[in-house]
Amino acid sequence: MHATIDAQRNAAYALAALVAAAGLYFVFFKKDEPAVAGEKRKTKDLSALEGDEKTVASLVQEAGGSLYQSDLVAKTGFSKVRVTRILDKLENDGVLERKRRGMTNIVVLR
Repeated sequence: MHATIDAQRNAAYALAALVAAAGLYFVFFKKDEPAVAGEKRKTKDLSALEGDEKTVASLVQEAGGSLYQSDLVAKTGFSKVRVTRILDKLENDGVLERKRRGMTNIVVLR
């Protein structure tokens, strides 16, 4: 009976040590991925776009390739709904993508 309890206790200690070692590895040795704003941006040819789509894409490009969606609303003067619909079209065309960050979106050129 005591042998079984000792074996289970030893297995629990080994598992705890393994989890602790994995945690330490990820804390100290895992390479951090660059933030969205720090990534290198490609210059995108926006000449095929027209009107409001070109305005929105140009603002994102001028901001270094990424911009909060709320900042786009403020800079363009368009309504939130209009900006969302323009971004939907540009996202479907593969010009940009939106990444969810908390309660807002970051708009990033592809």
